Amino acid sequence: HFMAFVEMKGQVIVLLIMWSEYASSQTIQPVPSTGTNYIAYAGVSNTFSMSANVGGSSTNIAGAPNAGTGLPRNAQLSCQQMNSANSCISYNLAFSPSADQIGTKYLVCVNWRLLSDSTTYVTGCIGLTVGAPNPVIVQPSGNWYYGGRIESQSPLTYSFRSNVGCQLSIPIVITDASSSGLYDVTLTPIVSSSFPPSDTGMPKSVDGLNGQADLVPTPTAGPGKAFEFRWRPARGHESSQAYRACFQAVDTLGILAGAKNMAGRSVCLRMLVEKCQYCVQPGESIGSIATQYNTDWLHVYTANPTVPDPDNLVPYTRINMGVLYTVQQGDTATSLARRFSTSMASLQSVNPDIALDKDPLVAGQQFCVLPPVCEVMCVHGADCVPLLQ
Repeated sequence: HFMAFVEMKGQVIVLLIMWSEYASSQTIQPVPSTGTNYIAYAGVSNTFSMSANVGGSSTNIAGAPNAGTGLPRNAQLSCQQMNSANSCISYNLAFSPSADQIGTKYLVCVNWRLLSDSTTYVTGCIGLTVGAPNPVIVQPSGNWYYGGRIESQSPLTYSFRSNVGCQLSIPIVITDASSSGLYDVTLTPIVSSSFPPSDTGMPKSVDGLNGQADLVPTPTAGPGKAFEFRWRPARGHESSQAYRACFQAVDTLGILAGAKNMAGRSVCLRMLVEKCQYCVQPGESIGSIATQYNTDWLHVYTANPTVPDPDNLVPYTRINMGVLYTVQQGDTATSLARRFSTSMASLQSVNPDIALDKDPLVAGQQFCVLPPVCEVMCVHGADCVPLLQ
């Protein structure tokens, strides 16, 4: 709208044009402005307000949902506020997307008009993209982590070495990396990825009492949630093959249940329980440990020449229990028992991963032997080799 004035000045005609404030004062301004985009998170209730004003006032406007764009499934648009003319001047959009709507984009629009003009509309729209939780593993990270080294990136795998009686404590920290801050996350074992297969997804006790692995929630000072994988291998867990326990960060609502892309959301721990070594427990002596292994204390003491006092051992230090022998082509359990002057029962007790009465020995296999002291030579307590006859 503008006003024009003509003024005669001699022979010159002056045209004066004055813009009226009327036009700008009658312009409908949708709130939020058209083109605004939001994220509506799946599995939770999201609310958005849509209104309009003219010169900061909503007294003389009326709104109506735009039938052309419609509403997403699981969404409802309701009038939140009316003016004195019983016209809606503010709408509330409630949207609770389901998991199958993740990633979908929607447009929700409202038509606004002046009460004095029933034919001219201004359409205000907001864009909605359905977002999802993003549970991720924050720790472990790096090439080395609590004594373990990174072995693989896909899936993220860390390798650890341990012994009977040694405590493995591996922290795992997770968080929801989405921008919403709405989702609760937790850590669960991936049962199908465990080795040996386990219904808990973690190493199990060998005798029903000792050696059961556990996943324990722990306090954390920062964002996210902290857990600790704890395992103290027991007699019978020794093996030439590594144990594997895998874990995944998940949202507690189960929105991402069955998701195939686990990048950043899972971690595997590969743990080798080495043979022929033992972690001393508080109060134990060379004699008490030898009794557990059904061998003579002198055999154990001889394999550990750096131990000054067999009756005063430092808790949680590793001691040698015998000889770690590499199986050669043609070796059998019987021939090794005879060679090292030991029994089949003794060999089986320290090689629980091999059924000696069924499984043939494989060249290169690591085989623990508790030989009599006169049949073994140890240098510095670590480099123990059998004396061939």
